[in-house]
Amino acid sequence: MEFKEEYYTAEKEMPLLQLLLEHYRPYRAKELIRNNLVLVNDRVVSRKSFIVVPGDRIMANVPQGKALDPVPEDIPVDILYEDDEMLVINKPKGMPAAVCPGHYTGTLQNALLFHMNEDFRTQSFHFPHRIDMNTSGCLLAAKTKNARRSLSAQINEHTCCREYIALTEGIVEKDSDTIDMPIGRSIENRLKFSCTDCYDEKDCITKYNVLERFEDSTLLHITLETGRTHQIRAHMEAIGHPIIGDSLYGSTTEPEGLPGQTLHAECISFAHPVTGERMVFHAPLPDYFRHMIEVRRSSADKNQDI
Repeated sequence: MEFKEEYYTAEKEMPLLQLLLEHYRPYRAKELIRNNLVLVNDRVVSRKSFIVVPGDRIMANVPQGKALDPVPEDIPVDILYEDDEMLVINKPKGMPAAVCPGHYTGTLQNALLFHMNEDFRTQSFHFPHRIDMNTSGCLLAAKTKNARRSLSAQINEHTCCREYIALTEGIVEKDSDTIDMPIGRSIENRLKFSCTDCYDEKDCITKYNVLERFEDSTLLHITLETGRTHQIRAHMEAIGHPIIGDSLYGSTTEPEGLPGQTLHAECISFAHPVTGERMVFHAPLPDYFRHMIEVRRSSADKNQDI
């Protein structure tokens, strides 16, 4: 299926659906939002009631032909925690969080529709944040409106703590550092974000600590103070240490035949949307990631013995 990107700029404060109704028929406008085909300031928005304000940039990925609605699929889901309000999921590498252009099946959204015995018309869950398709690890899904409001607010207010493990190219010299560089959509390549030659820049802060150094790579523990799209990937490229496997952001190393960045959302902590209890969850490193670390440790040990 082919898509056409169509752009708009909000001129006044209004619900997103109202803005889209100025350009599309009601069914198409609702379909675009429901199928995660609308981005506001480069973030997917799946709520019709989302308020846009003057200056917001809206992009609609409009299907050329009939769009496909998400369908339930019997796909195994690694659920770290679930109650009546929410889920914490360990998303595997290579799985998109939600249906999007080019990925109408095999997504976490398809899997959760099956898990919760719902279809797209009755879908109750919502992702208050996202991780990239080739990033693995902790991802939240809200099951109620209350959880959705609470978790989204914690994401926006940076009280939800997200921690990552990354394997980067080269030797990172500083044991720890804070990267404070605004990022925006790249002018040269709209698929990526950049700290230079970009537009719509936003403040962006990433902190890292070196966990281990190998011969030609470094294992990092990373925390986010902001939550911008591709933040870690763009910042690692900016300091000259792209994440291994992340060819979009400058990596020249394929991670043992696996496509995409060697990046894992290892930990997430937040206040429960009902009880307020602080909750902490860890997602174990995927097998491929642990293997890459062990190979590098083994190589380093052999060279020390020579």
